[in-house]
Amino acid sequence: MTLPKTTAVPALGGHRVRRLKLAVFSSLASKASTIGLQLVAFPIAIRAVTPSQFATYSVLAGVLSFVWLCDLGLGPALTQRIAIANAEEDRPAQERILASGFVAILIILVAVWGFGLAAARLGTLTPWLEARGILPSLILIVAAIGSVQFLSSPFLRAQAGYQELHIYNLFGVAGNAVAAVALIAVARVAPSPLGFLVAVYGTAALTQLAAAAAFLWRRRPLLHGLLRPHMSLVTPLFADGVRFAFPQVIVPVILREGPKFMLFRQGLPIETAKYGILIQLMTLASGLIVMFTQPLFPALTDAQARGDHAWIEGTYRRASAGVGAFCCLFIGATFVLGPSALSLYTGNKFTFGRGSLLAFGLCSALIFWNHLGLVFFQASGRLGLFFTLSALELVLLGGLYLWRQPVDAMTGFAYVAAALAPTAMLWSLLSLRRRPAALGCAATEPVAGAAS
Repeated sequence: MTLPKTTAVPALGGHRVRRLKLAVFSSLASKASTIGLQLVAFPIAIRAVTPSQFATYSVLAGVLSFVWLCDLGLGPALTQRIAIANAEEDRPAQERILASGFVAILIILVAVWGFGLAAARLGTLTPWLEARGILPSLILIVAAIGSVQFLSSPFLRAQAGYQELHIYNLFGVAGNAVAAVALIAVARVAPSPLGFLVAVYGTAALTQLAAAAAFLWRRRPLLHGLLRPHMSLVTPLFADGVRFAFPQVIVPVILREGPKFMLFRQGLPIETAKYGILIQLMTLASGLIVMFTQPLFPALTDAQARGDHAWIEGTYRRASAGVGAFCCLFIGATFVLGPSALSLYTGNKFTFGRGSLLAFGLCSALIFWNHLGLVFFQASGRLGLFFTLSALELVLLGGLYLWRQPVDAMTGFAYVAAALAPTAMLWSLLSLRRRPAALGCAATEPVAGAAS
């Protein structure tokens, strides 16, 4: 269905801006609680365990990051299709899309559990993990937490498509407060990697489950067709998902977490722990970017569906200027203030040189910058160029690994920065053009039949 061009577009643009402001302000509250968790609770946890134990926790946290690779990008595809169907006020399409996405997630979850049980049955991986202090009980906890997050994801992604992220953010504030209390309690009473996992990620999983339940309660009419999926939609969702997942989820997670696993595999717990600590801080900083780009994606999709390209172009200019300034500030602050701040953060348990911090700052800035470019291209539905560049990133990183494995945190971040450089240069060139064509958006016509 194609929406006619009417004078209602400016009003809808105002509605979009209000939703963005709600999402950003609520996300600020959520990020403030996350900062409290990272800056208050985690230093206590780091001091309470040995570097080897914290390295184990960090690696298992990385495993949970890889859980999101398993949805094959269905989340972003679901967000985009729900946003378009909502813009077209097509309620039957919304029900079909949500039901198909939920069933697709169930299919993937069953397949992943089957694969995991088969691997455990073969017994090839368990001895290697146990030799490094990762017991089967830890793996089961990770699997349970990942499953809860996985089952909640289609409803949270649909909520994003309705531009209602501010509701989920409020759940995040409460979840972070509980996680901080739980983490401090575990660190004081019985510090262990398992306790930290349950305190941080178990709480996050329950928060996501509660947010998903609240979404379904508010939009109860969608439940009528939840178990009646249209299998004809499942394949297109998978196809869209793979296009979204490869540059947005699969490649970034492999780039970010890969060096950590390489360091852990070589038996370097201190360097693994240092890399993991810096990754935590990178995630904290990236949250400041994501709190804007996460609600921006469905808003851009809505604008694209309605043909409101003036709004897209204005948002494009402001976003690229703001994120560019943030990246420069982050590199400078990391290099100048990093050594003393991190010594205070870790209780002098770890030492971070300026070389490591410069590589970390540059790597983080490239990730932030490339993420913004991806959001605009993703919203337009034209990801071919970023797909190709993401493949090139993996090839470059793999070539560096074959040449020489990372031996410390600095090398790990330097490798990732080198792999990200080509994509960053391209997006910089497109940003300098500041033209709608650089966004990959259609020039004049709204999207037709996108929700079907």
